[in-house]
Amino acid sequence: MANVVDPNSWRMIPPSDPQHPVQSTPPAAADEHGGKAPSAPTDRQAKANSAIAQLSTALRKTFGGQHDQVVWNLGPQASRAQAPGREYMRVDTRHASHAPAALSPPAPKNAADPNRPATTPWLVIVENARDVAADERLDRLQATLATEPQLLLVACDVEDPQTAASESPKDTAARALAMAARLRFQYVGPIAAGDAGQLVQALEQIKQLGQPTLLHLDARGASVPPPHFHRRAPAPGEPIVPETRSPRSIAAEALAELARGDERIVAVATGVDPTLVDAWQSLQGRLYTVDSGVPYALSWCASLAAGGSRPFAFLSCEEGEDSLGQIRRDISLARAAVTLILESRPLENQPGASGSSCLAGIRQLPDVSLLAPKDATELGQMLAWCAAQNNPAVVWLSQPLESEEVRPWDSDIELGRAEQISQGRDVAIVAWGPMTAAAMIAAESLALSGIEAAVVNARFARPLDVETIASVARAATYVVLVDDQDQTGGFAGWVLEHLLRAGVAQPMSIVVPSASADRQDHYDLQNRCALAIVERCRWLAEPIVPSLSIESPLPATEEDTRTLAGNWQRFVGRHAERTARERAQVYARELSSDTKRWVAAYEKVGSRDVYLWKWCTHGVELTTLPCVVPELRAHVCDTKMLSIVLCVLLDDVADQHGSTHLLDALLEMTCWGVSRPLHGLSAAQKRHAQITRDMWAEYQARIADYPRYRALEPVLQFDLLQFFNTMRYSHLVNGRPYLLNMIEHDLYTSHNMMMVSFSTLDLMCGPGVPQTEVGTLREAIWHAQCMGRIGNLLSTWRRELAKRDFTSGVFARAMMEGDLTLEELEHGDLDELEATIRNKGHEAYFFGKWLEHRGRCHARAKRITSLDLRAVLDAHDRFFAMHLGSQGLI
Repeated sequence: MANVVDPNSWRMIPPSDPQHPVQSTPPAAADEHGGKAPSAPTDRQAKANSAIAQLSTALRKTFGGQHDQVVWNLGPQASRAQAPGREYMRVDTRHASHAPAALSPPAPKNAADPNRPATTPWLVIVENARDVAADERLDRLQATLATEPQLLLVACDVEDPQTAASESPKDTAARALAMAARLRFQYVGPIAAGDAGQLVQALEQIKQLGQPTLLHLDARGASVPPPHFHRRAPAPGEPIVPETRSPRSIAAEALAELARGDERIVAVATGVDPTLVDAWQSLQGRLYTVDSGVPYALSWCASLAAGGSRPFAFLSCEEGEDSLGQIRRDISLARAAVTLILESRPLENQPGASGSSCLAGIRQLPDVSLLAPKDATELGQMLAWCAAQNNPAVVWLSQPLESEEVRPWDSDIELGRAEQISQGRDVAIVAWGPMTAAAMIAAESLALSGIEAAVVNARFARPLDVETIASVARAATYVVLVDDQDQTGGFAGWVLEHLLRAGVAQPMSIVVPSASADRQDHYDLQNRCALAIVERCRWLAEPIVPSLSIESPLPATEEDTRTLAGNWQRFVGRHAERTARERAQVYARELSSDTKRWVAAYEKVGSRDVYLWKWCTHGVELTTLPCVVPELRAHVCDTKMLSIVLCVLLDDVADQHGSTHLLDALLEMTCWGVSRPLHGLSAAQKRHAQITRDMWAEYQARIADYPRYRALEPVLQFDLLQFFNTMRYSHLVNGRPYLLNMIEHDLYTSHNMMMVSFSTLDLMCGPGVPQTEVGTLREAIWHAQCMGRIGNLLSTWRRELAKRDFTSGVFARAMMEGDLTLEELEHGDLDELEATIRNKGHEAYFFGKWLEHRGRCHARAKRITSLDLRAVLDAHDRFFAMHLGSQGLI
């Protein structure tokens, strides 16, 4: 960084300039009140100093050219108050180049333009983010951009005792985002303090992009939102802050331009509107104002259309909503070629609510097309399309429009045809109208995190292009619907209904403009909406199995364990976000082709929601041991899924008061390999038995090919016998609830999770572990299996209660503790039974047991040196979160 410049004029300062002497000592030597710096900075101050030092290093590395200029203007606001009437200026010598500016050689000339250097130098300005937000600073930046096209503004959030406690990282990000939107700068950030790698990467991308950019650095040592998107820079000659124009004025001008070439087009308004009058001054006799009210205006539009004209009526959405009946009678049913241009204006007491009910009514009108443009250019195209049609149409203007093209259009407007703007298989973002710009901004930001986003501009809400939207949604992992209204009844709800009817099973969410956003500033509105989209999609970039330490936090003593178990409900509430994140990842899972085939076979005799199979797939992949060789990992996970389908086939008979004869037949063919004639069974039971037999044969064939099958086949057979015995126990207890007790429950039911048998399959598919560690490994997995069983009973006992399935441990403990009698359990009111179990602390008891098993599992795992089990141990914690997040779903 060759030059140090004056932050007040951003021109180079010779070192001898008497007006602005360069400080010879680091500014950090004084505190914010002008006194001496404290000898021992706080942790947050240390983090901030480290962040600024990293910024200095990163800037020197990226913008270290001898012609690049860097301004450092970081300082406390309190210092400014000491010099009233004079703008605060600070040149930080710690970060300046050692080469004085006056000695810098002249920049090499460009052959085409001798007045410009061959390589355009960069001007980098580093400021306190709160300082640069002032109007005078922004005005100076706008003026500087005219002479410095490659300008980087680094807005740093530093410690400020007056604001640090009240302003959250999201608030500072929103402020910096609004500042970039006002300047029309690219925006990158926020970058967290200490993330040097991300900072260098961002600076390199900014330099490669070569456009005016605002980089937001949070140097306070606090956690910040994920790095956000950037906006495009203004075109040459384009004002940095363009004049905000209403959608109605843009529509009036575009329609007037069309009317000059089409004599059929006339404009109708219900009052004198200067916006329309100014645009139509040269078209005498083509603009009509109807003082008699909306009903007369609509009747007149229908008459004009019947005479061959193409009337365009400008109405507010309130006027349209009040006249829905007449619109249906005079325009919709008559199929009059009338176009209504409806503008949604926020109500004072209900911002954003004014258009929802009107939009819902319009969607029900027969033979009426409903369109919304993404920008001013597309608005002109839609108006031309409406003029060429012989049917009624409504052009919906819900938000301010971009005055220029959001994206060059590559397809004509076609009835009911959406526009796919980008491709991507991670997330599908469906928007319409001006919110399409927010979707595109979010897609750019997500791409920086490696998330591919497909953006669809619906264009039409009616007729809706369900085929295109559903196709894009099915190809993605996650679907985000962007609405233009923050009330129900809007576009997103309409799309969601159609996608559900089309069978789209991907997880979906709806993003709406923030109620706190400035709805008159469409840049602020779109930026906040884009930030909300990015927040919804963050989990797509998270690793499936994060690497965490084996020393996961656990209660230190038995008393701590009891205390934490007693706060069971508080634990669930505190981890609600984590359980929701696991649930979202389950929804995003895809079943393998083999699993789909087995599930299809099972559905001939049983019925389970697809969520269960996705949930099992997710859990199996998380908990597979690292000893499995990579080429067999997918195969052994599928084999486990096959065994789970077999488990469900048996469980359906054992837990749901099924036939003892059928259960005996199933266990004989799976446990002992005996295939006797299925006499005495119904046709449905025979079909159930045949499907079980076929799947068991496939299971045996798959495991026989594993490298260490012969050595471990007796071990696997023993493990499976424990599972089969659990099926007998479940069937026995469901028919005889008086047998319930805690000892036998703990002894038998944990094998229902099959995790020990899964670990044996994993050992078959790898080089194995030393024999001296096999017993320790099996003990650790046994405790993990108990953890899984407890998670299962905590998430399913309510569903099992409704079916009078009493194998869950909460029922056994309630009876053993005297909280429920056998008579109450068999014939009592279900709501009362549920309340008793919940209020008597039985869930908390099992949570305490889960903690105990978890501690023993970790203790055994620490003794195993041949395998790195950290990810697996963390996976079993996530497995518990999967259970809690899936209550009512599995």
